[in-house]
Amino acid sequence: MKKLMLFILAFLVLAIPINAFEIESPLNNETYNDTNISLIVNSNESWLNISYELNDEEFLICENCQNTSANITAQVGDNTLKIIGINENETKTVNISFKVEENETEIIPTLQLISPTNKTYDESVIELEVVSNTTLDRIDYILNSELFTGCEDCYNLTKEFNLSEGEYNLTVRGYLNNTTITKTVSFNILFDVEEIEQPEKKPVSFDEGLQHLPREVERGELTDKQLADIIRDNQLNPGIVNRLIKTQMLGEESLDAILETQFNPPGIFARLFSLFGVRQNTYASLIHDNYNLTERTQTKLLTRDDLPARKAEKVKEQLRDRVERDKSEQRGPPSIPPGQAKKEDDEKSLPVGRQNGFVPPGQARRG
Repeated sequence: MKKLMLFILAFLVLAIPINAFEIESPLNNETYNDTNISLIVNSNESWLNISYELNDEEFLICENCQNTSANITAQVGDNTLKIIGINENETKTVNISFKVEENETEIIPTLQLISPTNKTYDESVIELEVVSNTTLDRIDYILNSELFTGCEDCYNLTKEFNLSEGEYNLTVRGYLNNTTITKTVSFNILFDVEEIEQPEKKPVSFDEGLQHLPREVERGELTDKQLADIIRDNQLNPGIVNRLIKTQMLGEESLDAILETQFNPPGIFARLFSLFGVRQNTYASLIHDNYNLTERTQTKLLTRDDLPARKAEKVKEQLRDRVERDKSEQRGPPSIPPGQAKKEDDEKSLPVGRQNGFVPPGQARRG
């Protein structure tokens, strides 16, 4: 009988489920090589909320939940993790610790020699500009076989040379640990030459950074002449030109450069829309709407095919007003007929109230 009772008791103990609350991931005392860790919590009962503390910073995972998971960001080195489950009459916690050892990615150093380039210069001041993708132990350069130290623990080097006429060979070397990167360029300096043969300029494509032009204009990083040269030398995307105009910061020279370019005709859908009176903004139309125009710019606008007729008429009217105003200024103030000036002076000499033929009533009675 005693054995039977023990058997029944053992059966009841095994049959009653144990309230499990455990961390499946990360594992206790495990070492990981990534700070992004998947947190997985398993439980056989539901909790009002489950939260965790990672390195003493607490985060809520879920409410009214049972099994749950989350992505956590650990720190490089040792980490402590506590899981907390809360019910009305019960709180459970599980504590573990783990480590993260971050694998260092090897950086392959590069060196870009921006200036000078392989060409002939007509000035004595030449700028050296070198950029690396990482901090180098040292950058030095060799100019016509003479070695110079540029900088240490640096990623870029800029320097100006004041050179005389002649041929030059420049070699730049960057060092990082046991790696050496070398760049070489040859250039000439020749003064007092009317025209120096230069490599043909290739238009800079939209993908090479010209999309930032409007922002550079808003920051005042370009002069109006520099911007005008860029517009003339490159085939700018129409969207960039539209954004440049809308900055409302272009000068007369850059506006002239835009008006010298050909507006790309609208596509078939824009043509269909124009039949219903809907027309997309063109260069000329945007300039008209965003700027107080000089006479020169107004005249250039009228030579464009992309200025809407209504706005063209408005520009013509403004030009006519300018002409009339100029003629009026050339004629001077209108002349005063003889005798009128004397009459006005006489009236000004009268007492207040007698001017313009007015006599106060009281004074008329005394007369």
